[in-house]
Amino acid sequence: MNAQCLSPLSFETLVAYWAGDLPEAETDAVDAHVIGCGPCASASERIAVITEAIRGSISPFITARQLDELRARGLRVEENPVRPGERAAVVFRRDVDLLVHRLGALDLSRAERVQVRVSSEETGDVMMESAAVPFDAAGGEVLIACQRHFSEMPPTVVFEVSVVEAGVAKLSATYVVPHIFESAR
Repeated sequence: MNAQCLSPLSFETLVAYWAGDLPEAETDAVDAHVIGCGPCASASERIAVITEAIRGSISPFITARQLDELRARGLRVEENPVRPGERAAVVFRRDVDLLVHRLGALDLSRAERVQVRVSSEETGDVMMESAAVPFDAAGGEVLIACQRHFSEMPPTVVFEVSVVEAGVAKLSATYVVPHIFESAR
């Protein structure tokens, strides 16, 4: 028997529910409806999978505020402060969810934008590039969020930071970070 819902919850309502954007009374109403409605429960489960996947994705370039929010969500974060020209080997331990490289000692006081290129030291292949990343002008740093699934990348990563001032990009600093990933289990 295929039960039908007489008042199906909209896609938008279910997305807002899983995003945590509904007022408490609406959240309670959705909870009550989904418990007793098979079709809406199925739709809710499908949307939950999508929203949780999106929620779990983290940009590789983050702000200090985003880092604080990730910690508040319960992520176990380890920081790796790195200075220009330094070769800073790091172990991504199994008990860490996110490894944040603090690329520091940058003069960003007049920066309009900051660009970052991430490449493999072994091959020179560019793995990632962004023409505009968040940066802390006062602190002189850029934060790179390294996630466990990055273990598929080459082990030694080169971060090149270019600062754009008066419309002109100039290479400001290079950081070399060899990674060792402990297995998750």
